[in-house]
Amino acid sequence: MKKSANIFLVLSSVFIFSGILFLNMHWPGGSILTLAGTVFSLVGMLFYFIARFKNKSNVKVATYSVYFYFFVMVVGTGYYSAIATGKDLLNGFYDVNHKMEKSNESLITLLNKPTTEGMKLYKNIEKHKLTLISGGGTYSSKEDVLNFYCDQNKIPLYKDNQDIAARYFLIQNFGKNGTQLVEDLKKIRSMYAFSLGEDYPHLVEDVNKEKQEYGFTVPWINALCEYIPMIAVLPKLTIIQNQILHCELALKSTN
Repeated sequence: MKKSANIFLVLSSVFIFSGILFLNMHWPGGSILTLAGTVFSLVGMLFYFIARFKNKSNVKVATYSVYFYFFVMVVGTGYYSAIATGKDLLNGFYDVNHKMEKSNESLITLLNKPTTEGMKLYKNIEKHKLTLISGGGTYSSKEDVLNFYCDQNKIPLYKDNQDIAARYFLIQNFGKNGTQLVEDLKKIRSMYAFSLGEDYPHLVEDVNKEKQEYGFTVPWINALCEYIPMIAVLPKLTIIQNQILHCELALKSTN
């Protein structure tokens, strides 16, 4: 029992510290590591108290593993508190996205509810955003998403989860969602380029261009969502929607 307690406490310390590091760096798996470390710590402390109760002479009040566990908890908690200002940054992403969505709603009123290919893509992107906000869950309307998956300020509850967007666009159904989005953007960009000219200032971005991330060249879809908190992906998608609306308005003015 004593040996098991030591093993669980050491593992929990490693998981918790790694989880905090992953959360800070916005790497996938941070939440899972932190949760696993918390569960391991509870099991380890349970085994420790059982071993202590059975044989007080053989089990000291605090073994090296207990010291190590509390050291990690104190240092880790303090470190996590120090970087907690990152929450303000994430909320800032939400604020930017919210204001851009309001701007897009105003632009839509100028288009008189068109049913063009561009607007179909606009609505599909909106569905992608709502799915991300709901953590990949199901819903029947935008109101459902705001009611069940957001707090009282309508800020998504999964805003700091950096696994959702990458899983949704790159992994789920073998990356079908991401592949379809890229193909749709290629198609709509070609259409706009043909009608407005390649140099139109608000043309939808070229998804064929690779991005530089941490010194590596990655495809556009990876740069969109990989290793990024969900709330930071939403403004990127809203910007694409904004580009679509500008192109639609430009096409309307030329007709």
